[in-house]
Amino acid sequence: MKKLLLITACTLGAFSASTARETVTIADKEYEITTIIDRDLGPGIHYNRLRLAKYPLNVNLLRIDLTNPYNSVETTQANERLFGTESLVKAAQRQTSPGHVAIAGANANFWCVSGQPPFSDILIGYTYNGNLRNGKIIAETNCHSDQWDHGPSHTGIVGITPDKKAVSSNNYRWQGVVRSANAGATEFFTVNKTVRANEMGFYNSYHGATRTFRPVNQEGSHFVAANGVSTEAYLMLDEGQQWGTAKDMTFVVKEIKPNAGDGCVGDYDAALVGRDAFAEYLNKLTVGEKITINTAWTDPDGNPVEFSNLVGGNAQVLLNNELLTANDTETYNSQVYSRTGYGTNADGTTLYIIVIDKSTDPVYGSSAGCNTRAMCAIAQHYGCTDMTNFDAGGSAQMFVMDRIVNKTTESSPRAVANGMFAYSIAPEDTQVARLEFYDYSLSAPVYSSFTPRIIAYNKYGAMLDDDFKDFTLSCPAEAGACEGSRFTAGANACESTVTATAGNVTVTKAVSIIQAQPQIRIKPEIVIDGARKYPMEVTATVGANNYVYNPADVNWTMSAEGIASLDRNGVLTGVKNGTVDVTGSIGEFTDATRVSVEISDAAKKNIFTGEQAPADWKVSNTNLTGLAVSALGTDGGIAIDYALPAPLCLATCASSRCPTPSRLT
Repeated sequence: MKKLLLITACTLGAFSASTARETVTIADKEYEITTIIDRDLGPGIHYNRLRLAKYPLNVNLLRIDLTNPYNSVETTQANERLFGTESLVKAAQRQTSPGHVAIAGANANFWCVSGQPPFSDILIGYTYNGNLRNGKIIAETNCHSDQWDHGPSHTGIVGITPDKKAVSSNNYRWQGVVRSANAGATEFFTVNKTVRANEMGFYNSYHGATRTFRPVNQEGSHFVAANGVSTEAYLMLDEGQQWGTAKDMTFVVKEIKPNAGDGCVGDYDAALVGRDAFAEYLNKLTVGEKITINTAWTDPDGNPVEFSNLVGGNAQVLLNNELLTANDTETYNSQVYSRTGYGTNADGTTLYIIVIDKSTDPVYGSSAGCNTRAMCAIAQHYGCTDMTNFDAGGSAQMFVMDRIVNKTTESSPRAVANGMFAYSIAPEDTQVARLEFYDYSLSAPVYSSFTPRIIAYNKYGAMLDDDFKDFTLSCPAEAGACEGSRFTAGANACESTVTATAGNVTVTKAVSIIQAQPQIRIKPEIVIDGARKYPMEVTATVGANNYVYNPADVNWTMSAEGIASLDRNGVLTGVKNGTVDVTGSIGEFTDATRVSVEISDAAKKNIFTGEQAPADWKVSNTNLTGLAVSALGTDGGIAIDYALPAPLCLATCASSRCPTPSRLT
């Protein structure tokens, strides 16, 4: 006889990981990829959680189909201004509105932190490399006096054009040009940054309404303010004008201040701050005149490219499906590290976002981190041909639906300067048009039962419910039987299918019925009284998966009569004090456990004596949070309030925090 597993836990359902395997070659070694999650999150927004156990690596991958008309990709800037940080979860909440729902994304640019002079003297929080949100420039890719990380021949940008083409490349240079009928045309060099001698800078709301401009001199390795040496020209967008790149924007000159430099944007749309010859240029402008300003990134051939959203990383590590030398020549890329990368396919119709951990995930195990060569190899396996490396370490994090899904290197996800999100912009529609199974693969031991988790989508591909309940199941006879939404495997191992139906919408998925020898983990003794009804639970554990048996399908016997009773549904009730052995069998499987019945002479007893109070009770040896012990009414009981820790991944919970009150009396 094979043994059943009789467990007293209240686990209802099965967690299925993939049994399918594919491989990727990294540094001439072949590694198996286990797909754990493979799911559409929204219109054209696809998410994978991958595991390379032999490396080991935990990988999160987004693929955004930019040809889908019901999604958009936008930069998120912390709290809509420079010089600060914000959690990706808060940013997503802030930027979600009806018809514009943040679905998934990741961190992006590196930013200035303390200990990085001269910029850290005055620019902490400023994002290095390009930064553009919905046509409005936040930071430039500097091609003038401070070419960060060797400049654009080395560093890469990832941009989205207004017609939704993605670009990931280096050698994208930036230029700002101002044209005036009175003063002629000239370029400016920085955006929301510093203005050194013989420079002109541009400022807008991302610098902050009250933050003063930054004309500076460099003394050694530090910046010092240089006030009174600049001319400030304050601007408003002309009527009907919008922010954009690679095109002329018309501004009206509202105010000119010579011999200045420590002003601020205030209520104006923008300002130009120039020194030396550029101060003289601004002095030639007249209040009320209209000028044009053009900010543009140009491709390697020198052609301006109109971008709507853009973020900049450090090195371009993959270009035209070829690994670049920056994978090896820059320590940040060659060392073992957590990783964030953005990339595209060959025609720019798919945006890739990849986050790889260097941490130990409580569910999926250790992830060793990797160099950028390994990151590129994994991305290439899924069709990526161009990739830019972005900020990693504690910043490397992926947002999916309502939380950070990877295990970061820090105890909680770090606030970051900016990122990039994919949004659902689908029209409101609650009609179910498509169903999918939540689990990547389905399997069950013979005779076991489970209710699969189903995802419902509307006709636009927007997710309506990731735990849809209103469905029924059906399956071929060789697979087993279905009742409502519950599937019970048959007596024989086989490969079959199970189908979920809601109205006229159906989805069919393969299911493996397996012969399995359950691990025995029975509780030595079940203790029950005469008041509580105890539903017996029968589960099998095979590898990492738990499977549930319908207790009504189990044949129950007891070693003695009159101590306890079991109804046809496997519900146990105490009858009188004593012990009895309960045996359950189904097919070839059997197992037994002892039941002790202890019936109290009173339903409740006061557990407090003397000066003892609820506050004297402590709860220890638990990872629960929000613990509080208090009195329960006036009859001598106590209440313990607690909350489970945040779910570890999408596969285990549907909400970001699961409060579960408990009462002990």
